[in-house]
Amino acid sequence: MTGALLVSVYLLALACFLGYDVVSKVAPTLYTALLTGMNAMNGIVVVAGLYLARGGIDSAGGILGCVTVGLGTMAAVGGFVATHRLLGPAGGGRGAGDAGRSDGGRQ
Repeated sequence: MTGALLVSVYLLALACFLGYDVVSKVAPTLYTALLTGMNAMNGIVVVAGLYLARGGIDSAGGILGCVTVGLGTMAAVGGFVATHRLLGPAGGGRGAGDAGRSDGGRQ
């Protein structure tokens, strides 16, 4: 293993352990804020993947960019769905489509 690859593997392992430790200590009341921040980072990942996929030096960069765009998009959409589900109980069960109902959106 070359020195640069070994350092990259160490940094990846450190980031995984540190990320798990930080996320596991987040209070349940801050989950929505944490998901919002993660959605923003997923947007940055998608933009970086588009930049990489636009035509790198070799075809591996383009393939990696396409995979990055796909995975980043799935993560962002999943984050928005999870945020919507977390915020659902806070609205009292009344969504945007329930405003015109005579029973106030209750089922």
